[in-house]
Amino acid sequence: MSHPIGNPLQAPDEAAASPALPAALPEDLPVVPLERFLQRSDAPGAPMVFRVLLRFDGTYRRDLLTQAFDIAIRRQPLLISRLTNRGNGLVWHPADQVPVLSWETPESPETDLSRMGIAPLDLSFRPGVRARVFEVDQGITILLDINHLCCDGQGARQLLGEWFGVYDQLLTGSPVKLVTLKPQELLNRAQYRQPTPPIGLFEGLRNFWLTIRGRTVHVPARTSTQVHDWTTDHLREVVLSVEETKRLRKQLKQARCSVNDIGLTSSFLAFAEIFPELCHRDFITILNPTDLRWPSDLKTPACNRVGVTFIRRRRRDWNSGMHLLQTIHAQLKYVKKRYVGAEFLRGLAMTESSAGLQGWLERRGYFRPTLQFTCLGDTTRAMHYRYPMVDGVINFQGARLQRISGFMQTGTYLPISLAACETNQRLALTVHGRNAFVSAEQTERLLNLMVQQMMQLGELMASEPSPPQAPDEQESATDEPGELP
Repeated sequence: MSHPIGNPLQAPDEAAASPALPAALPEDLPVVPLERFLQRSDAPGAPMVFRVLLRFDGTYRRDLLTQAFDIAIRRQPLLISRLTNRGNGLVWHPADQVPVLSWETPESPETDLSRMGIAPLDLSFRPGVRARVFEVDQGITILLDINHLCCDGQGARQLLGEWFGVYDQLLTGSPVKLVTLKPQELLNRAQYRQPTPPIGLFEGLRNFWLTIRGRTVHVPARTSTQVHDWTTDHLREVVLSVEETKRLRKQLKQARCSVNDIGLTSSFLAFAEIFPELCHRDFITILNPTDLRWPSDLKTPACNRVGVTFIRRRRRDWNSGMHLLQTIHAQLKYVKKRYVGAEFLRGLAMTESSAGLQGWLERRGYFRPTLQFTCLGDTTRAMHYRYPMVDGVINFQGARLQRISGFMQTGTYLPISLAACETNQRLALTVHGRNAFVSAEQTERLLNLMVQQMMQLGELMASEPSPPQAPDEQESATDEPGELP
Protein backbone atom coordinates (compact mmCIF):
# COMPACT_ATOMS: atom_id res chain seq x y z
CA MET A 1 0.00 0.00 0.00
CA SER A 2 1.10 3.55 -0.58
CA HIS A 3 1.50 6.18 2.12
CA PRO A 4 -1.98 7.77 2.42
CA ILE A 5 -1.22 11.39 1.77
CA GLY A 6 -4.05 11.89 -0.70
CA ASN A 7 -3.24 14.55 -3.28
CA PRO A 8 -1.47 17.18 -1.15
CA LEU A 9 0.38 18.93 -3.94
CA GLN A 10 -2.57 21.02 -4.95
CA ALA A 11 -4.70 23.63 -3.28
CA PRO A 12 -8.46 23.10 -3.21
CA ASP A 13 -10.09 24.10 -6.50
CA GLU A 14 -6.70 23.73 -8.23
CA ALA A 15 -7.11 20.14 -9.32
CA ALA A 16 -4.51 20.33 -12.08
CA ALA A 17 -2.10 22.68 -10.31
CA SER A 18 0.68 20.21 -9.51
CA PRO A 19 1.75 16.63 -10.11
CA ALA A 20 0.66 14.14 -7.46
CA LEU A 21 3.27 12.84 -5.06
CA PRO A 22 4.53 9.44 -6.31
CA ALA A 23 3.07 6.54 -4.30
CA ALA A 24 6.47 5.01 -3.64
CA LEU A 25 6.47 4.56 0.15
CA PRO A 26 5.41 1.42 1.98
CA GLU A 27 2.68 1.90 4.56
CA ASP A 28 5.13 0.85 7.31
CA LEU A 29 8.49 2.51 6.69
CA PRO A 30 11.30 0.84 8.70
CA VAL A 31 13.09 2.94 11.31
CA VAL A 32 16.81 3.48 10.64
CA PRO A 33 19.69 3.32 13.21
CA LEU A 34 19.85 7.09 13.83
CA GLU A 35 16.11 7.20 14.50
CA ARG A 36 16.40 4.27 16.93
CA PHE A 37 19.25 6.06 18.70
CA LEU A 38 17.19 9.25 19.01
CA GLN A 39 14.16 7.26 20.14
CA ARG A 40 16.15 5.80 23.06
CA SER A 41 17.17 9.33 24.02
CA ASP A 42 13.62 10.72 23.82
CA ALA A 43 12.54 10.86 27.47
CA PRO A 44 9.51 12.68 28.94
CA GLY A 45 11.81 14.88 31.02
CA ALA A 46 14.20 15.53 28.13
CA PRO A 47 12.19 15.36 24.90
CA MET A 48 14.10 15.19 21.62
CA VAL A 49 12.09 18.18 20.40
CA PHE A 50 13.51 21.32 18.82
CA ARG A 51 11.73 24.58 18.08
CA VAL A 52 11.71 26.98 15.17
CA LEU A 53 10.34 30.43 16.07
CA LEU A 54 9.19 32.81 13.33
CA ARG A 55 8.21 36.43 13.94
CA PHE A 56 6.10 38.36 11.39
CA ASP A 57 4.98 41.97 11.67
CA GLY A 58 2.12 43.51 9.71
CA THR A 59 -0.96 42.11 8.03
CA TYR A 60 -1.61 38.48 7.15
CA ARG A 61 -4.32 36.11 5.91
CA ARG A 62 -5.21 33.67 8.65
CA ASP A 63 -7.25 31.41 6.36
CA LEU A 64 -4.53 31.16 3.72
CA LEU A 65 -1.78 30.50 6.28
CA THR A 66 -3.83 27.60 7.62
CA GLN A 67 -4.59 26.27 4.14
CA ALA A 68 -0.94 26.54 3.05
CA PHE A 69 0.26 24.68 6.14
CA ASP A 70 -2.18 21.84 5.47
CA ILE A 71 -0.91 21.50 1.90
CA ALA A 72 2.75 21.67 2.92
CA ILE A 73 2.65 19.25 5.86
CA ARG A 74 1.01 16.54 3.74
CA ARG A 75 4.05 16.56 1.44
CA GLN A 76 6.33 15.38 4.27
CA PRO A 77 5.57 11.67 4.98
CA LEU A 78 7.60 11.37 8.21
CA LEU A 79 5.87 14.44 9.65
CA ILE A 80 2.41 12.89 9.26
CA SER A 81 3.35 9.47 10.70
CA ARG A 82 3.72 7.95 14.14
CA LEU A 83 5.91 5.15 15.51
CA THR A 84 4.52 1.69 16.12
CA ASN A 85 5.96 -1.76 16.79
CA ARG A 86 5.69 -4.53 14.23
CA GLY A 87 7.12 -8.02 14.35
CA ASN A 88 10.41 -6.76 12.89
CA GLY A 89 10.72 -3.70 15.14
CA LEU A 90 9.75 -0.02 15.05
CA VAL A 91 8.21 1.38 11.88
CA TRP A 92 6.70 4.65 10.71
CA HIS A 93 2.96 4.18 10.27
CA PRO A 94 0.49 6.75 8.86
CA ALA A 95 -1.08 8.71 11.70
CA ASP A 96 -4.83 8.84 12.14
CA GLN A 97 -4.80 12.63 11.95
CA VAL A 98 -2.58 15.08 10.11
CA PRO A 99 -1.09 17.93 12.24
CA VAL A 100 -3.06 21.15 12.00
CA LEU A 101 -2.08 24.78 12.49
CA SER A 102 -3.40 25.91 15.88
CA TRP A 103 -4.25 29.59 16.47
CA GLU A 104 -3.81 30.54 20.12
CA THR A 105 -3.74 33.56 22.42
CA PRO A 106 -0.87 34.30 24.84
CA GLU A 107 -1.69 34.08 28.53
CA SER A 108 -1.03 37.81 28.83
CA PRO A 109 0.23 40.67 26.62
CA GLU A 110 3.57 40.49 28.46
CA THR A 111 4.15 36.81 27.62
CA ASP A 112 7.59 36.25 26.06
CA LEU A 113 6.85 33.49 23.56
CA SER A 114 10.56 32.82 22.99
CA ARG A 115 10.72 31.59 26.61
CA MET A 116 7.83 29.14 26.48
CA GLY A 117 8.83 25.64 27.53
CA ILE A 118 9.17 22.87 24.95
CA ALA A 119 6.78 19.99 25.63
CA PRO A 120 7.30 16.33 24.64
CA LEU A 121 5.77 14.94 21.44
CA ASP A 122 4.90 11.28 21.95
CA LEU A 123 5.30 9.62 18.57
CA SER A 124 3.51 6.49 19.68
CA PHE A 125 0.23 8.45 19.69
CA ARG A 126 0.61 11.30 17.22
CA PRO A 127 2.88 12.84 14.55
CA GLY A 128 5.96 14.67 15.77
CA VAL A 129 4.89 18.21 14.83
CA ARG A 130 3.17 20.89 16.88
CA ALA A 131 2.45 24.15 15.01
CA ARG A 132 1.00 27.14 16.88
CA VAL A 133 0.37 30.74 15.86
CA PHE A 134 0.03 33.56 18.39
CA GLU A 135 -1.43 36.90 17.29
CA VAL A 136 0.60 39.53 19.16
CA ASP A 137 1.86 43.09 18.74
CA GLN A 138 0.39 43.83 15.30
CA GLY A 139 1.76 40.60 13.91
CA ILE A 140 2.14 36.90 14.59
CA THR A 141 4.68 34.62 16.26
CA ILE A 142 4.82 31.02 15.07
CA LEU A 143 6.17 28.23 17.29
CA LEU A 144 6.95 25.11 15.28
CA ASP A 145 8.01 22.22 17.54
CA ILE A 146 9.34 19.06 15.86
CA ASN A 147 10.47 15.73 17.28
CA HIS A 148 14.02 15.13 16.05
CA LEU A 149 13.16 11.54 15.12
CA CYS A 150 11.11 12.95 12.23
CA CYS A 151 13.65 15.37 10.82
CA ASP A 152 16.56 17.69 11.53
CA GLY A 153 16.78 21.48 11.26
CA GLN A 154 17.23 21.35 7.50
CA GLY A 155 14.16 19.16 7.27
CA ALA A 156 12.27 21.87 9.14
CA ARG A 157 13.57 24.31 6.53
CA GLN A 158 12.05 22.05 3.88
CA LEU A 159 8.63 22.31 5.56
CA LEU A 160 8.93 26.09 5.96
CA GLY A 161 9.90 26.48 2.33
CA GLU A 162 6.86 24.52 1.18
CA TRP A 163 4.53 26.29 3.62
CA PHE A 164 5.38 29.86 2.71
CA GLY A 165 5.93 29.07 -0.94
CA VAL A 166 2.31 27.90 -1.07
CA TYR A 167 1.14 30.86 1.05
CA ASP A 168 2.73 33.34 -1.35
CA GLN A 169 1.02 31.71 -4.34
CA LEU A 170 -2.35 31.62 -2.58
CA LEU A 171 -1.99 35.30 -1.71
CA THR A 172 -1.38 36.28 -5.31
CA GLY A 173 -4.15 34.05 -6.60
CA SER A 174 -1.83 32.31 -9.02
CA PRO A 175 -2.04 28.55 -9.70
CA VAL A 176 -0.24 26.64 -6.97
CA LYS A 177 2.94 25.22 -8.47
CA LEU A 178 5.19 23.15 -6.23
CA VAL A 179 8.57 21.53 -6.60
CA THR A 180 8.30 17.81 -7.28
CA LEU A 181 9.53 15.93 -4.23
CA LYS A 182 11.02 12.43 -4.26
CA PRO A 183 9.57 10.59 -1.25
CA GLN A 184 11.06 7.29 -2.42
CA GLU A 185 14.44 8.73 -1.39
CA LEU A 186 13.31 8.31 2.24
CA LEU A 187 13.96 4.59 1.78
CA ASN A 188 17.67 5.44 1.40
CA ARG A 189 17.93 7.97 4.23
CA ALA A 190 20.32 5.75 6.21
CA GLN A 191 22.79 5.51 3.31
CA TYR A 192 25.65 8.00 3.28
CA ARG A 193 28.37 8.59 0.75
CA GLN A 194 31.95 7.58 1.40
CA PRO A 195 34.66 10.22 1.12
CA THR A 196 37.36 9.88 -1.53
CA PRO A 197 39.42 7.96 -0.62
CA PRO A 198 37.22 6.18 1.97
CA ILE A 199 38.18 6.52 5.63
CA GLY A 200 40.28 3.44 6.30
CA LEU A 201 40.87 1.42 9.43
CA PHE A 202 43.83 3.46 10.68
CA GLU A 203 42.13 6.82 10.14
CA GLY A 204 38.89 5.58 11.70
CA LEU A 205 40.66 4.14 14.76
CA ARG A 206 42.62 7.37 15.18
CA ASN A 207 39.43 9.42 15.08
CA PHE A 208 37.80 7.05 17.56
CA TRP A 209 40.74 7.31 19.96
CA LEU A 210 40.82 11.10 19.77
CA THR A 211 37.15 11.11 20.75
CA ILE A 212 37.35 8.83 23.79
CA ARG A 213 40.81 9.65 25.14
CA GLY A 214 40.81 11.63 28.35
CA ARG A 215 37.78 12.64 30.33
CA THR A 216 35.01 14.96 29.16
CA VAL A 217 33.85 17.86 31.32
CA HIS A 218 30.30 17.22 32.53
CA VAL A 219 28.20 19.81 34.33
CA PRO A 220 27.03 18.19 37.58
CA ALA A 221 23.29 17.83 38.02
CA ARG A 222 21.64 20.29 40.42
CA THR A 223 18.46 18.20 40.73
CA SER A 224 17.30 14.74 39.73
CA THR A 225 17.72 14.06 36.02
CA GLN A 226 15.18 11.26 36.06
CA VAL A 227 12.18 13.31 37.20
CA HIS A 228 12.25 16.54 35.25
CA ASP A 229 9.68 19.19 34.42
CA TRP A 230 10.37 20.55 30.92
CA THR A 231 8.49 23.77 31.76
CA THR A 232 11.34 24.81 34.04
CA ASP A 233 13.96 24.78 31.26
CA HIS A 234 15.54 28.09 30.25
CA LEU A 235 15.19 29.45 26.68
CA ARG A 236 17.01 32.66 25.81
CA GLU A 237 17.65 34.59 22.60
CA VAL A 238 19.85 37.44 21.37
CA VAL A 239 19.23 38.92 17.91
CA LEU A 240 21.98 41.02 16.32
CA SER A 241 21.06 44.10 14.34
CA VAL A 242 21.42 44.25 10.56
CA GLU A 243 24.53 46.43 10.99
CA GLU A 244 26.13 44.06 13.53
CA THR A 245 25.40 41.04 11.34
CA LYS A 246 26.78 42.68 8.21
CA ARG A 247 29.94 43.72 10.04
CA LEU A 248 30.46 40.21 11.45
CA ARG A 249 29.79 38.62 8.05
CA LYS A 250 32.33 40.93 6.44
CA GLN A 251 34.92 40.05 9.08
CA LEU A 252 34.28 36.32 8.63
CA LYS A 253 34.56 36.60 4.86
CA GLN A 254 37.86 38.46 5.19
CA ALA A 255 39.19 35.70 7.44
CA ARG A 256 37.71 32.90 5.29
CA CYS A 257 35.81 31.61 8.32
CA SER A 258 32.20 30.62 8.89
CA VAL A 259 29.56 31.28 11.53
CA ASN A 260 30.07 27.66 12.59
CA ASP A 261 33.79 28.31 13.17
CA ILE A 262 33.28 31.38 15.30
CA GLY A 263 30.19 29.97 17.02
CA LEU A 264 32.05 26.88 18.23
CA THR A 265 35.02 28.97 19.31
CA SER A 266 32.81 31.36 21.27
CA SER A 267 30.98 28.43 22.88
CA PHE A 268 34.27 27.06 24.22
CA LEU A 269 35.37 30.46 25.51
CA ALA A 270 32.03 31.24 27.16
CA PHE A 271 31.73 27.80 28.81
CA ALA A 272 35.28 27.99 30.19
CA GLU A 273 34.49 31.38 31.72
CA ILE A 274 31.18 30.28 33.26
CA PHE A 275 32.50 26.97 34.64
CA PRO A 276 36.25 27.54 35.24
CA GLU A 277 36.32 25.05 38.12
CA LEU A 278 35.34 22.22 35.73
CA CYS A 279 37.92 22.94 33.03
CA HIS A 280 41.28 22.35 34.71
CA ARG A 281 42.30 19.08 33.07
CA ASP A 282 39.37 17.51 31.25
CA PHE A 283 38.15 18.05 27.68
CA ILE A 284 35.24 20.33 26.88
CA THR A 285 33.39 18.32 24.24
CA ILE A 286 30.92 20.06 21.92
CA LEU A 287 28.54 18.05 19.77
CA ASN A 288 28.32 19.81 16.40
CA PRO A 289 25.63 18.52 13.97
CA THR A 290 26.88 18.40 10.38
CA ASP A 291 24.57 18.57 7.38
CA LEU A 292 25.09 15.57 5.10
CA ARG A 293 22.87 16.69 2.23
CA TRP A 294 24.10 16.72 -1.34
CA PRO A 295 22.36 18.64 -4.16
CA SER A 296 20.61 15.39 -5.09
CA ASP A 297 19.04 15.29 -1.60
CA LEU A 298 17.31 18.66 -1.87
CA LYS A 299 14.07 17.14 -3.21
CA THR A 300 13.90 14.53 -0.47
CA PRO A 301 11.03 15.31 1.95
CA ALA A 302 11.83 16.29 5.53
CA CYS A 303 13.95 13.72 7.35
CA ASN A 304 17.24 13.39 9.21
CA ARG A 305 20.25 13.82 6.92
CA VAL A 306 22.53 15.11 9.64
CA GLY A 307 25.81 13.73 10.92
CA VAL A 308 27.57 14.19 14.24
CA THR A 309 31.01 15.53 15.01
CA PHE A 310 32.64 15.90 18.42
CA ILE A 311 34.90 18.94 18.78
CA ARG A 312 37.08 18.61 21.89
CA ARG A 313 39.47 20.99 23.61
CA ARG A 314 41.05 21.36 27.02
CA ARG A 315 41.35 24.82 28.48
CA ARG A 316 45.13 24.59 28.22
CA ASP A 317 44.83 23.84 24.47
CA TRP A 318 44.43 27.52 23.60
CA ASN A 319 46.42 30.57 24.64
CA SER A 320 43.98 33.01 23.01
CA GLY A 321 40.62 33.09 21.34
CA MET A 322 42.27 33.56 17.94
CA HIS A 323 44.48 30.53 18.46
CA LEU A 324 41.42 28.45 19.34
CA LEU A 325 39.63 29.75 16.24
CA GLN A 326 42.60 28.72 14.08
CA THR A 327 42.54 25.10 15.24
CA ILE A 328 38.75 24.78 15.04
CA HIS A 329 38.72 26.28 11.53
CA ALA A 330 41.32 23.72 10.42
CA GLN A 331 39.49 20.82 12.07
CA LEU A 332 36.16 21.70 10.48
CA LYS A 333 37.83 21.86 7.07
CA TYR A 334 38.95 18.28 7.66
CA VAL A 335 35.45 17.27 8.77
CA LYS A 336 33.91 18.72 5.62
CA LYS A 337 36.54 17.42 3.20
CA ARG A 338 36.49 13.88 4.60
CA TYR A 339 32.69 13.78 5.09
CA VAL A 340 33.42 12.80 8.66
CA GLY A 341 29.97 13.59 10.05
CA ALA A 342 28.62 10.29 8.71
CA GLU A 343 31.14 8.16 10.63
CA PHE A 344 29.18 8.33 13.88
CA LEU A 345 26.08 7.14 12.02
CA ARG A 346 27.97 4.25 10.45
CA GLY A 347 29.19 3.38 13.93
CA LEU A 348 25.59 3.29 15.17
CA ALA A 349 24.65 0.89 12.37
CA MET A 350 27.62 -1.40 13.08
CA THR A 351 27.14 -1.57 16.85
CA GLU A 352 23.43 -2.39 16.53
CA SER A 353 24.37 -5.91 15.50
CA SER A 354 26.28 -6.40 18.78
CA ALA A 355 23.79 -6.90 21.59
CA GLY A 356 24.40 -4.50 24.45
CA LEU A 357 27.39 -2.73 22.89
CA GLN A 358 25.60 0.59 22.36
CA GLY A 359 24.22 0.48 25.90
CA TRP A 360 27.70 -0.20 27.27
CA LEU A 361 29.19 2.70 25.28
CA GLU A 362 26.42 5.03 26.48
CA ARG A 363 26.88 3.99 30.11
CA ARG A 364 30.62 4.59 29.81
CA GLY A 365 29.86 8.13 28.61
CA TYR A 366 32.34 8.04 25.71
CA PHE A 367 30.03 10.03 23.46
CA ARG A 368 28.35 12.16 26.07
CA PRO A 369 29.15 15.78 25.21
CA THR A 370 29.50 18.78 27.48
CA LEU A 371 27.17 20.88 25.35
CA GLN A 372 25.90 21.26 21.79
CA PHE A 373 26.28 24.00 19.17
CA THR A 374 24.17 23.95 16.00
CA CYS A 375 24.62 26.32 13.06
CA LEU A 376 21.38 26.46 11.05
CA GLY A 377 22.63 29.05 8.58
CA ASP A 378 20.17 31.21 6.65
CA THR A 379 16.89 29.34 6.97
CA THR A 380 15.34 31.16 3.99
CA ARG A 381 18.07 30.23 1.51
CA ALA A 382 17.70 27.48 -1.13
CA MET A 383 14.03 26.86 -0.42
CA HIS A 384 13.13 26.38 -4.12
CA TYR A 385 10.71 29.33 -3.93
CA ARG A 386 11.60 32.95 -4.55
CA TYR A 387 10.12 34.85 -1.66
CA PRO A 388 9.08 38.47 -2.32
CA MET A 389 11.50 41.03 -0.87
CA VAL A 390 10.72 44.66 0.00
CA ASP A 391 13.63 46.84 1.20
CA GLY A 392 15.70 43.74 1.95
CA VAL A 393 12.98 42.08 4.07
CA ILE A 394 10.84 39.09 3.08
CA ASN A 395 7.36 40.53 2.72
CA PHE A 396 4.19 38.58 1.92
CA GLN A 397 1.87 41.45 0.94
CA GLY A 398 2.32 43.19 4.29
CA ALA A 399 3.46 40.28 6.48
CA ARG A 400 7.13 41.12 7.07
CA LEU A 401 9.38 38.28 8.27
CA GLN A 402 11.52 39.77 11.04
CA ARG A 403 13.42 36.72 12.21
CA ILE A 404 13.64 32.95 12.42
CA SER A 405 15.27 31.43 15.50
CA GLY A 406 16.11 27.85 16.40
CA PHE A 407 16.03 26.37 19.91
CA MET A 408 17.70 22.96 19.84
CA GLN A 409 16.87 20.02 22.08
CA THR A 410 18.83 19.09 25.19
CA GLY A 411 18.87 15.56 26.59
CA THR A 412 19.01 13.46 29.74
CA TYR A 413 22.74 14.18 30.03
CA LEU A 414 23.03 17.21 27.71
CA PRO A 415 22.63 20.37 29.81
CA ILE A 416 23.12 23.13 27.25
CA SER A 417 22.29 23.54 23.56
CA LEU A 418 23.33 26.66 21.62
CA ALA A 419 22.28 27.58 18.09
CA ALA A 420 22.83 30.23 15.41
CA CYS A 421 20.28 31.13 12.74
CA GLU A 422 20.17 33.98 10.20
CA THR A 423 17.20 35.70 8.53
CA ASN A 424 16.99 38.98 6.61
CA GLN A 425 20.65 39.69 7.37
CA ARG A 426 20.07 39.36 11.12
CA LEU A 427 21.83 36.67 13.14
CA ALA A 428 19.88 35.15 16.04
CA LEU A 429 21.76 33.28 18.80
CA THR A 430 19.79 31.07 21.18
CA VAL A 431 20.41 28.83 24.16
CA HIS A 432 18.35 26.04 25.71
CA GLY A 433 19.52 25.35 29.25
CA ARG A 434 18.19 22.35 31.17
CA ASN A 435 17.14 23.37 34.65
CA ALA A 436 18.42 20.11 36.15
CA PHE A 437 21.97 21.29 35.35
CA VAL A 438 22.07 25.09 34.95
CA SER A 439 20.26 28.03 36.48
CA ALA A 440 18.46 30.75 34.55
CA GLU A 441 21.26 33.15 35.45
CA GLN A 442 23.97 30.79 34.17
CA THR A 443 22.04 30.17 30.96
CA GLU A 444 21.58 33.87 30.24
CA ARG A 445 25.16 34.73 31.13
CA LEU A 446 26.50 31.93 28.92
CA LEU A 447 24.59 33.23 25.89
CA ASN A 448 25.59 36.85 26.52
CA LEU A 449 29.24 35.84 26.89
CA MET A 450 29.08 33.81 23.68
CA VAL A 451 27.72 36.79 21.75
CA GLN A 452 30.34 39.06 23.32
CA GLN A 453 33.14 36.67 22.35
CA MET A 454 31.84 36.46 18.76
CA MET A 455 31.89 40.22 18.38
CA GLN A 456 35.34 40.51 19.94
CA LEU A 457 36.75 37.78 17.69
CA GLY A 458 35.21 39.56 14.72
CA GLU A 459 37.06 42.76 15.60
CA LEU A 460 40.30 40.82 16.04
CA MET A 461 39.85 39.17 12.64
CA ALA A 462 39.33 42.59 11.06
CA SER A 463 42.66 43.75 12.45
CA GLU A 464 44.57 40.64 11.34
CA PRO A 465 46.70 41.12 8.19
CA SER A 466 45.90 37.55 7.04
CA PRO A 467 43.19 34.91 7.60
CA PRO A 468 43.36 33.14 11.01
CA GLN A 469 44.74 29.88 9.65
CA ALA A 470 47.00 27.57 11.58
CA PRO A 471 50.72 27.88 10.67
CA ASP A 472 50.45 24.69 8.62
CA GLU A 473 46.79 24.10 8.01
CA GLN A 474 47.30 20.75 6.27
CA GLU A 475 49.29 19.46 9.22
CA SER A 476 46.71 20.87 11.63
CA ALA A 477 43.89 19.11 9.80
CA THR A 478 45.79 15.85 10.13
CA ASP A 479 46.61 16.32 13.80
CA GLU A 480 43.10 17.44 14.73
CA PRO A 481 40.69 15.30 12.66
CA GLY A 482 36.97 15.10 13.11
CA GLU A 483 36.70 13.10 16.32
CA LEU A 484 34.27 10.37 15.41
CA PRO A 485 34.30 6.58 15.66
